[in-house]
Amino acid sequence: MSRPAIIAVWLLLCLAPAIRAQTNTALPAMADSAGTGKVDVLLVNVDLPVGSLEPVWVFMQEGQVYRVEVTRDDVTLGFRTPARSIAVPFFSAQEGGSRPSGMSAFEIYPRADAMYEMRIVGGPYGAPTIVRVYRDLSASSKRQKIIATAGLEIGMEAAFGMHGAYPITGPSFSAPAPVGEAGANVALCFSVRGEAASRTRFSGCALGIGYEWRPDSESDLAWVFSEPRFRIVGKPGRSGFEAGVLTRVGMGIVSSVNVNPVLVAPGIYVSRQIRQDGARGGWNLTVSYARAWITGAEGAQSNRVTFGIGRF
Repeated sequence: MSRPAIIAVWLLLCLAPAIRAQTNTALPAMADSAGTGKVDVLLVNVDLPVGSLEPVWVFMQEGQVYRVEVTRDDVTLGFRTPARSIAVPFFSAQEGGSRPSGMSAFEIYPRADAMYEMRIVGGPYGAPTIVRVYRDLSASSKRQKIIATAGLEIGMEAAFGMHGAYPITGPSFSAPAPVGEAGANVALCFSVRGEAASRTRFSGCALGIGYEWRPDSESDLAWVFSEPRFRIVGKPGRSGFEAGVLTRVGMGIVSSVNVNPVLVAPGIYVSRQIRQDGARGGWNLTVSYARAWITGAEGAQSNRVTFGIGRF
């Protein structure tokens, strides 16, 4: 065997263990404290005196959970982001903020993928502190499952429209009250709808208040109501048109008449759902028609047409 071949074989045998060890220890980690068998990836391990002007820079991803351990129990964290459009992450103290060993532990929930500037706040100036930042794999996995679970979007809807004339009378009246004329109505509603990943067909107003003007009648009328909607036509979780049925149920408040009428108004609606790409929330525009039955008003009935706009 030639001398160069012998040298090559000798180098391979000597360097193979070192290469294997470097590969296995490329990402420092420690056992997960939850006992799930997963490991937490160590991102930062630095000595930093309290009050130091030197920040800790760490890249964090949205949807992940990070843990910061500090070898003092009298400090907290401060964050800065590279741009005003990026919100600082949420963070909370673990185990009441301090441990018997004198350490503090915090959970970090980033709201965007970014390089964050982290500082130690509080404690005696110049006190030595060790800061460790981990990516908590167990907590991140749980958070991802929660994020992937379809839920509801919450928002507000404002509506206005027209209603037909109807009387408000009760058994204590010897003569019927004047019917009046058709009038306008407005409403403000706390509303819900399915998220983009949701397959639910239900949406609508969970709780709302409304006011109706009734010209030439005994009194105007305020309502407290709920209006569930059921989608029949339209694709879930996308921007587009949908249509379905609704039913408004409410109780009225009349200032000058000792009557509290009850409203039941089944109807139909057409809605334009506007969803933001890559984010939750958005708008909706709704047009509806309902035929209302009003109890406590001697079987009064009224047609209603409403236009609404909502922000989620």
